[in-house]
Amino acid sequence: MKRIYTLLIAFGITTIALAQGNHNSSAMRFSGKASFAVASTVIEVESDTVLYAGTSGTQADITIPQMTYNMGGQEMTIPSFTIHNATFAMDMATMTATFANQTYNETLTVDGVEKAIIGQSLEASYKHDAFNTFTLSTTFKYGNMPMPITYQITAHYIKGYTNKLDVTVGGTYKYNNESVTYDIRTYPDGETTKLDVKVPAYVLQNTMIGDLTIGSYIVKGLTFDEAKGGYYRDYIEDGLTMHFIAEKNGQVTMNDNYPMNTGTQDILVVFEGRQAIITNNFKPGNMPFPICSTFPGSTEASISSINRVQPNEDSLFNLVGQRVNRNAKGLLIKGGKKYFSK
Repeated sequence: MKRIYTLLIAFGITTIALAQGNHNSSAMRFSGKASFAVASTVIEVESDTVLYAGTSGTQADITIPQMTYNMGGQEMTIPSFTIHNATFAMDMATMTATFANQTYNETLTVDGVEKAIIGQSLEASYKHDAFNTFTLSTTFKYGNMPMPITYQITAHYIKGYTNKLDVTVGGTYKYNNESVTYDIRTYPDGETTKLDVKVPAYVLQNTMIGDLTIGSYIVKGLTFDEAKGGYYRDYIEDGLTMHFIAEKNGQVTMNDNYPMNTGTQDILVVFEGRQAIITNNFKPGNMPFPICSTFPGSTEASISSINRVQPNEDSLFNLVGQRVNRNAKGLLIKGGKKYFSK
């Protein structure tokens, strides 16, 4: 049970609307399997990412990813767009934000042409559970398309962890990068809890073969290993590749995608409270030296980066803990006391 408790990171119900204002820079990210239907064509998407940014205690902006499909031999694209100020109700008992069925209207400018998006329906929910689950179903019409599009996704919150990275090459040569971010998504697979880890790209300067740029890749399906005390995966047979660049004296000596299928390829994530400690052993292509990267741990970046505003005795808050203006209605908190504003 310890591993389950470890994953119940207490980032609080205020994360439902932690990204107020500019959602593009601080929105919560949710990733998971999705599908969209155009007429009788249904396209399954293995992994899509939606953005969620709270704008008030009862409203949020939801950004839908781009959709690409083939119709009549022609590739068609519906651009990413944001549904502004979708409304939800918060159930504190179940810690669930529920978006009851609603309509919306948005406008996009594509190649200088204004396109209308008519949202015929939208239903969604965000549940603050062990997996921080977000579900969405929406049907809309785009521009002059004669048929509506239905988009559906079940996704889980992506936590970002930022800190320095220590790297050892060949067990002897030590380097570091001052700031990298690992993205971790926790999700259920039947009765098993799994993690997907996005290994970040980073640069190591002045190594024995020059400046190295090590590319990003995603290791999926880490499971808890009792003996190792964390979430682990040997990914040597996962068919992963990594883009690797070596540059010395102004000359590029290596620049290609290299398979991760020789030597040791494994990753371990250990949670200690809200900290994620990550050890990754890998060896790209036929490189003679194995590499070990050690991420010493950090709290999730999206939470640690919240700007805290010192309230005064006249500050107003809703029941989710968000600061609101004086025009807010409903049950509010002022000076530590509740009152109802009509």
